[in-house]
Amino acid sequence: MRVKIIFIFSFLFSSFYSFGQEIKYQHDISYAFIENKGQWDTEVLFKSKFDGGNLWIQNKKFVFHFQDFSRTYAAHGNTNLKKEDLEKLKNRQTVMHLNFKNSNDFRIAEKLNPSSNYYNYFIGNDKSKWASNVRGFNEAKIKNIYNGIDLKLIEYNSNLKYEFHISPNTSPNVIQLEFVGQEKIYIDKNGNLHIQTEIGEVIEEKPYTYQIINGKIKEVRCTFKING
Repeated sequence: MRVKIIFIFSFLFSSFYSFGQEIKYQHDISYAFIENKGQWDTEVLFKSKFDGGNLWIQNKKFVFHFQDFSRTYAAHGNTNLKKEDLEKLKNRQTVMHLNFKNSNDFRIAEKLNPSSNYYNYFIGNDKSKWASNVRGFNEAKIKNIYNGIDLKLIEYNSNLKYEFHISPNTSPNVIQLEFVGQEKIYIDKNGNLHIQTEIGEVIEEKPYTYQIINGKIKEVRCTFKING
């Protein structure tokens, strides 16, 4: 089994003369960003899921945790399996990091579209690590990850989207994405970035870069470039 995750990747250049334009997204709360209220390590801001694993939004990085349970599923209900076969049965997993090189510490500015349902985490005997009324959010903004640049996270039709919002007179050249833990990385003929692991693949769609001027979207040329 190989998992494929599609990331929708875009830049929004703000302008002194631009007018805000509301962009509506279709959301699926099942894939929302679940907030950390103390139930996880302090480096974690949100946890989300994808088909085949979990995405952890941490300080200065995204962590992709790929999990392959296909062997367990195949063995389920198989009455011919011997005990020694079950003991040898192992699920596969791997981790890949997307680091935002030289970024500032992540600080949550906004959490948008909270879920109506909530989660409770009462794990272990340490009550300080219990958390209740934990919500999921379809969108979140992290402020000033680079000076003058915000990061917005969006769950969009079960896909994950992230946007860099760039203030006037700010260069986007400070943004550097460092992938760690993959087996292969390449750009395809359509400009999409592929990051492959032994279990799954992350596809970063070609960056869509734009500026809103007088209420109209003006596209700006942008491509991925692999360095090393």
